[in-house]
Amino acid sequence: MNEIKIAEKKNVTFNNVLSRRLEAIDEESVDKSSKMFESYVKREGLTPYGPLIVRETTKLVGKEIDQKSEMLIQVKEAPSNVADPYAFEPKVRLEGCLMARFIGPLDKMHMAYSKMQVYAYEHDINLGPVNYTVLSKGEDGEFTADIFNEVL
Repeated sequence: MNEIKIAEKKNVTFNNVLSRRLEAIDEESVDKSSKMFESYVKREGLTPYGPLIVRETTKLVGKEIDQKSEMLIQVKEAPSNVADPYAFEPKVRLEGCLMARFIGPLDKMHMAYSKMQVYAYEHDINLGPVNYTVLSKGEDGEFTADIFNEVL
């Protein structure tokens, strides 16, 4: 049976975070960007750790929706210099988030975001414009995604 689990008041911290803007979020784009990121990290002599993280920020600008997606990777040591189009944040900490855990194919992950929205609506929770998806691919080809959405 497929299930998406929701939890409230979750905290998450990411340290020494390198980021790069993503043009699209599909398996091919994520794979390509991930390889480019990997090359950059190796070239700079940095040591990555942990799973891939995607940060999405959604804002309403007039009547248009502006969505920005970034790929994040944690590294063991802080880089001395970061080349454009990469950016560095020493720490990203989120407290009191709504979290959804999804296990399945990437093309079905949108259901976890939808379930999170419905859960928030049903429980009078105001979600913020930023969410973080911690994404890892299992040996069976399925993805595990822990989605953290800030709560206002």
